[in-house]
Amino acid sequence: MIVFEGMLSEKNVYDPARGQRGNVTLLYGIVTIMFSALFITVAVINGNWAPALFLTGFFILMWILVALADRNKPTKREKKMLDETPVRTAIGEEVVHEIYLNGKEEKPYSITKKSTLAKSVMDFGDYYYIKFGGTTAFIIQKDLLVEGTLEDFEKLFEGKIVRKIKPPTSVD
Repeated sequence: MIVFEGMLSEKNVYDPARGQRGNVTLLYGIVTIMFSALFITVAVINGNWAPALFLTGFFILMWILVALADRNKPTKREKKMLDETPVRTAIGEEVVHEIYLNGKEEKPYSITKKSTLAKSVMDFGDYYYIKFGGTTAFIIQKDLLVEGTLEDFEKLFEGKIVRKIKPPTSVD
């Protein structure tokens, strides 16, 4: 059994969420381009450019606003994630991720997934990001390890770990 337990750092909570929000911006950009192409095609066929230019401008403006909102302050969900710590993640045959909503005195909110169902494990240096199907993913902060070893963790998820940072190199 491998157990991580404690308070997640602010950086480790915000980093993965920002990456997911970046995907929303990219998706909205693709939709904007597709609709703009459709509006311009209709304008060429009909010869009426005003509605096409207005709608294209509207979609581009909305895309810019989404992108700006993406990089500014943390969302309510991200703030709540910080408030919902401490967390406890026990990993064996199953990954049991528990979030203590109001400290350790109350029963935790718990999610259980089979370890074999993990799609990928991203190593960001000081934390792992275990991704399952759909929207389920867990942040595992390495310095919160209380039982087992990181080698055991990496052996359990062998072949699924993707290193997102370069390991430090020594200067000789």
